[in-house]
Amino acid sequence: MILKKSIRISELSEKTSLDYKSLHNIISNKTKGAKFSTLDKIAKALDISIDELFDREDY
Repeated sequence: MILKKSIRISELSEKTSLDYKSLHNIISNKTKGAKFSTLDKIAKALDISIDELFDREDY
């Protein structure tokens, strides 16, 4: 979904106040899991639902 929104990780980091490296790891699927609160911040910054974060068409 982030690819569809055409937003850079640095921009997302600014909008969410989340660490760039943490966001990169989540987006790159290099983390085993993320807290709900983190996913919520990402979804709100992208103006989408949490369900839409897991849109499998991106893979």
